[in-house]
Amino acid sequence: MIEAMDSMSQVARSPDTLDRSGRPPVTSPRALAAAAQRLFLARGFEQTNVEDIAREAGVSRRTFFRYFRSKADVVWVESDAEFEAFVASLAAAPPEAGVRAVLVDAWSRTLDHGREQDEWARHRAQLILTEPGVQAQANAVFREWRAATARFVARRIGEAPDDLLPLAFAHAGVSASAVGHQYWFAHPDTALGDCLRAALEAMLPPEPVCAARPGADGGVERNRHPRAPDQRSVMARTIATNNRVERQGLLEFLRGRRNGVLVTTRRGGGPQLSPVTYGVGPDGHILVATYPERAKVHNLRRDPRCSMMSLGASFNDAWVQVDGTAEVIDLPDSVEPLVEYFRSISGEHPDWDEYRQAMRDQGKSLLHITIDRWGPVATGGFPARFADA
Repeated sequence: MIEAMDSMSQVARSPDTLDRSGRPPVTSPRALAAAAQRLFLARGFEQTNVEDIAREAGVSRRTFFRYFRSKADVVWVESDAEFEAFVASLAAAPPEAGVRAVLVDAWSRTLDHGREQDEWARHRAQLILTEPGVQAQANAVFREWRAATARFVARRIGEAPDDLLPLAFAHAGVSASAVGHQYWFAHPDTALGDCLRAALEAMLPPEPVCAARPGADGGVERNRHPRAPDQRSVMARTIATNNRVERQGLLEFLRGRRNGVLVTTRRGGGPQLSPVTYGVGPDGHILVATYPERAKVHNLRRDPRCSMMSLGASFNDAWVQVDGTAEVIDLPDSVEPLVEYFRSISGEHPDWDEYRQAMRDQGKSLLHITIDRWGPVATGGFPARFADA
């Protein structure tokens, strides 16, 4: 619940931020989201359906589902722009600025709407805190912000993003955002930006002694962060690993991830590589939602053999390759398997009838992949012969 607050007011002050006043244009996802938010404010989330939103925006139900899977998705329409603003703020920070100062400024400025948007921001926060359909996407948003914070700190202090100090800053930033929002809710006479700054100042780790500073040649010098004597330097070689797993261990690994690269065979015999978001059904099959006109679908109808590499959120995460046989399931038979696909990734939908209709309107198909064999769960690095070098 607390972590769900860290993204609740992520609106960057940029030209493409939603215009929340007046009747919007009707041809963009932002316009549809603006119409939905007006209705949520006036009627309440549960009392507003997709037909209401489409009518308010002057578009058809089909047009709505061209942009969004459900009404809950409109709450996250700005998340990409908000995250880009946060990353840009970190990238623009001068090298002589302290790590803490940069993060406090970037987090608080990016998440603060200004007092004129308090009502909208509080309502959006309430949706994220209380609506399961909105919360389903929250973890992916939080993960991006933590990863960006860890990368920034790691660059500044010369460590890896998964080292202790970058991770500490990343998780503290998320938690401080939650605390700042929670205090703001309880004290409506305060400004969100002030609450966020106070929480960040209180909860971020102390300024690293190894923070970047201007070098004599105009570049940037970095001092290593002190480590306990029994810890290895981050410059020590990372050794590659290959761990064989049984089927149950494989499924547990796959269920903890969502990103993959699917390999199918083109008509001429060459490989077709397609980035996919996948789920794992209760029977252990890999599930991929798609459209019947996609190249990978044409390939699999002709040759059902395929392979997929399951990837983590970070480039250096562990991976595994699975080989299998795919069945392409089209409408109307694909509707219930698509329900299972959504459930395996995001949990329960707030309105399954609405979701089923959206899948029909979009003409969705599903790839149902039987796993025939798999390789080891692997990580990159130096060969084992370098372990003691």
